[in-house]
Amino acid sequence: MAKLRPGSARSGNKIRFHYTVKFATGLVVNSTLNGPAIEMTLGQNQAVPGLEKAIRGMLPGESKTVTVKASQAFGLRNPKLMFPIPKSQLGPAEHFLGQAVDFKQQNGEITKGIVRLIDENFVVFDLNHRLAGHDLVYDIQLVQIVS
Repeated sequence: MAKLRPGSARSGNKIRFHYTVKFATGLVVNSTLNGPAIEMTLGQNQAVPGLEKAIRGMLPGESKTVTVKASQAFGLRNPKLMFPIPKSQLGPAEHFLGQAVDFKQQNGEITKGIVRLIDENFVVFDLNHRLAGHDLVYDIQLVQIVS
């Protein structure tokens, strides 16, 4: 493990930071720049692993841009999370490509799905995270180490 600079962010620190996350094409997915800084504790799995790793070792006031591989971001796409459901089981509701749909799991939790394919007999729902399978570019600014 690399030696950290004195005063830099490390696991267990509560920090405040801003980020902008983009696809490799430059399309912005999310940003905190127009709002308050995000507060989290490093090492508590409160952010994707690649983002936490990138913040470790930063000093307050520092900024950097990192590319986080899909496996260290929202994971790889899992084909087992694609569910074809016969239209006959869906009732009269109309579905369209890209539609967001909530699914209630057996434990009562809600899972988000997206309609990925519609054919004559089936609607295919994708329960992968919308950013799964994508390498992401993060522009990070460490605002403060709180504790």
